[in-house]
Amino acid sequence: MRSAPVYTHLVMGETERRSDRELLDASSRRNEHAFWEFYHRHAEVVFAAALDELADEDEAQEVAQHVFETAWRKASKVRMVAGSAEAWLMLTCRNLVANKKRSLQRRPSVEGLDDAAASMLETRTAQRARDQQLLAQVEDEIAGMPVLDQHVYRAVLVEGRSYEETAASLEISVPSVGKRLHRVRARIRDRFGDER
Repeated sequence: MRSAPVYTHLVMGETERRSDRELLDASSRRNEHAFWEFYHRHAEVVFAAALDELADEDEAQEVAQHVFETAWRKASKVRMVAGSAEAWLMLTCRNLVANKKRSLQRRPSVEGLDDAAASMLETRTAQRARDQQLLAQVEDEIAGMPVLDQHVYRAVLVEGRSYEETAASLEISVPSVGKRLHRVRARIRDRFGDER
């Protein structure tokens, strides 16, 4: 688990500390230095509020980042209370935390599956892998058969065509389609009968 980010306050040196309103007005004119100062003034409090609610440092950091992205976009519209933007930041943080909690609740959790459901999922996944492997082996076996038998197999069993349609398209008789399909099925059954 990462340690909480360390926020430092800028040292203004000889100059006076500017008010939040002054910093945000400058930020609305895209003065990044002013916004940087505003950020460092309030980041620790915003992060702590998000962390108190979410109890997850990564999620809290993400919320804090969104709070300041919103402040940057809406710098000229941020409301001051007693000359401070902290109330607006806390309200924005609270709203974003509520959104984050709803998002986290909607997110499906594999950990929430009970043992039976997890076992069923694992069984289905393994069965699907076996079925795909068997299908590939059947396709290899079909590829080794006479070409006309391959065409009959694909037309009837893969494409779902009738014996009559298959006979007409391959220019063979309907009984010949039946015999060839019987031969294909027998060969597959002999080769893979136990594997199903």
